[in-house]
Amino acid sequence: MTGYQVTVALCYDTDVFGYAQKPKINWIEIEKLLLEDGADKVIHIKAEKSIEDWFLIDEEGIIRFLKLKSGTQPNGKNGYEKLKALFSKANRIYTKGKEIRGFVQALDIELISREVTDGLHLLYKELGVQGGKKEKE
Repeated sequence: MTGYQVTVALCYDTDVFGYAQKPKINWIEIEKLLLEDGADKVIHIKAEKSIEDWFLIDEEGIIRFLKLKSGTQPNGKNGYEKLKALFSKANRIYTKGKEIRGFVQALDIELISREVTDGLHLLYKELGVQGGKKEKE
């Protein structure tokens, strides 16, 4: 495509993919294939530990989404376990990697993105924003 630069953002958790000796997905190979298929650039957005840790930054939004009592505390040793426990308290099942209709929309993405600026810095740079705010031209 002329006049366009295609940048692909690969987004993944480091708890599942980042540190395994033989990860299920070879992100470097995926990047290579994308570049061969015409992407101009590939950036890696890595959720330190897990995306569930990012979601839990808006714990109040999760509790409202699940219609739990305000102040309900998540139990668990990590973000995934805590989110799974909150869903369980609402008689729902949380499965990593599965879409939950309305869940992301219920979260305060602005709040979360401010808290994970370090993890999103490559995306912000690519989009020409700094700390979630558009850079002056």
